Amino acid sequence: SKEFWKLRRFLRKHNIPPQLAWRIKKFAEYEFRKQTTIVPMSGVSLLKLLSEQMTWELHYEMNVGHLQIHPFFGYMMVEMSMVLQKVCYKALVEKQLAEHEMVFLPGVEAHHMYF
Repeated sequence: SKEFWKLRRFLRKHNIPPQLAWRIKKFAEYEFRKQTTIVPMSGVSLLKLLSEQMTWELHYEMNVGHLQIHPFFGYMMVEMSMVLQKVCYKALVEKQLAEHEMVFLPGVEAHHMYF
């Protein structure tokens, strides 16, 4: 597509090292394919009609599989499911990361949790 052609041209023009250029192209291809197969919540206008409680439950169901591996969230699932639903709605954000991308660095204080 034209966008991938522009990306390759940009990378060449700015003398991006081949290994980084390859990683960038692969990540862009992956994200592009994902966009064509996954419907984001923002793309479903009827979801805006849900009640607040239903929205919390929806976010919970979309994220619980990732959270249940952590003992604290496993406990919350059993003992405080309503609180966990609200946490899923208010505190979770999806973040795109490339394979082997450094998230935490030695000596740098972490301010987030990733699943």
